[in-house]
Amino acid sequence: MSHRALTVIAYSLVGLGGVIGASARWLLQESLNLPAAGEIALINVVGSAVLAVILIDGSRWFPNFHRELLWRPLWATGIMGGFTTTSAWAVLSIDSETSAVVWSASSLILSLAVFHGVSALRMHRGATR
Repeated sequence: MSHRALTVIAYSLVGLGGVIGASARWLLQESLNLPAAGEIALINVVGSAVLAVILIDGSRWFPNFHRELLWRPLWATGIMGGFTTTSAWAVLSIDSETSAVVWSASSLILSLAVFHGVSALRMHRGATR
């Protein structure tokens, strides 16, 4: 398969994943009964944890897939990129007295902590097997 064909497939997978991830986020937000900031923070933290697991364990899940790199555009960039959100903080800050910088910084710090924590645990577990 040519590089151009793989690029088209990868972009298509990112788009499909984005639709799936954004739809999952919307469904979760509709089912939660939290303040908007709590929903966004929860979604970003959960998304960061799932992304860490996908990136660490993904190649083990698809060992026979002849183009292993194609699962990343779908799952990591597409689904998890559509599920997590930073633009929602900007919208929330317009309607809130708390600045967008505070919302964004706190979400970023918490999400990075969760991502790195889960990544470290998954890599440690994989190293001790």
